[in-house]
Amino acid sequence: MVVLSVSDLELAGYQPRIPPELSLMTGLKEIHIFFNDISTSVQAMIPSQLYMGMPQLRTLNFMFNSLSGSIPTDIGLVSDLMWLNWDFNLFLTGTLPSELALLTKLTRLSLPVNSLSSTIPSELGSLASLVTLNLEHLSLTGAIPRETGMLSNLEGLSLNNNALSGNLPSHLGLLTGLQRLDCAHNLLSSTIPSDIAGLSQLEMMDLSDNALSSLLLGHLGMLDNLQELDLGSNQFWGVVPSEWGSMTGLRVLDLSNLPSLSGTLPIELSWLASMYNLSRLNLGGSSNLQGVLSEDLCDLLGESCNYTFSGSWYAEKFEDCSLEFDCTEKLCGCGCNCTDSA
Repeated sequence: MVVLSVSDLELAGYQPRIPPELSLMTGLKEIHIFFNDISTSVQAMIPSQLYMGMPQLRTLNFMFNSLSGSIPTDIGLVSDLMWLNWDFNLFLTGTLPSELALLTKLTRLSLPVNSLSSTIPSELGSLASLVTLNLEHLSLTGAIPRETGMLSNLEGLSLNNNALSGNLPSHLGLLTGLQRLDCAHNLLSSTIPSDIAGLSQLEMMDLSDNALSSLLLGHLGMLDNLQELDLGSNQFWGVVPSEWGSMTGLRVLDLSNLPSLSGTLPIELSWLASMYNLSRLNLGGSSNLQGVLSEDLCDLLGESCNYTFSGSWYAEKFEDCSLEFDCTEKLCGCGCNCTDSA
């Protein structure tokens, strides 16, 4: 037997236990127990023999249950593990054990939407094979470890909806294969390090709802593969850089709720809408911007405007175009008359 899969059985209220004898099945490579709404603790469901006796396991997938308890430190004994998916268990508590760093073959570590509360262990930086690290919607605190920059094969880093603080480490700029960076809804401060501009494969960056503050730096214009950029609800100031016109792959730009942004929008932003791919622009709440919005940007309000895009992180995603801004005495156009706004 190679794969054990138990799914969609609606086992709410049941407290099943994986039999210890399963560890004798040396050919078993994958265990999938997901979408069952199992209400029991990890310790009650998974015998310690499973970790100690099955180093050959490649996948442990316990997504979408109601598991409680903590991640056992014995997980580090499953030395061949490549996929660890314990998403959406809600009641999984405790800390991220440093023993996870022993899983040197791990390519996917996914634990979102649980009740884990701890710092991110710096030891995770030794997981050189890791491609996806998803720790979103937890209760993580502290800083993003600089050792994260050692994850040389990482393509997706999702840390949104935690309570992470401190700076964005410049060492993230070492992740040259990174395609998705999502650190939204945290307590991050300082600025975006210039090293981020070296992430030439980056397709999505969401840093919204933090306390990041600085000029909006033109070096982000070097991210010519970027499709989605969300910097809203921070403390950035200054003008929108004309260098951002080099982001010809950009489709979504959110600069909302940045009241310290000022000046006029660069003409290069209009070019992204008229000649390239920009289809969604949100300036709402950035009330100190000024000037008259161009016709090319106003076209984003058209009912016939829509787009489709695909990529490593987006598959056949359909969206209506949109333009959001505050009609003020300073910023007008698209049917908004500056002289009539107050």
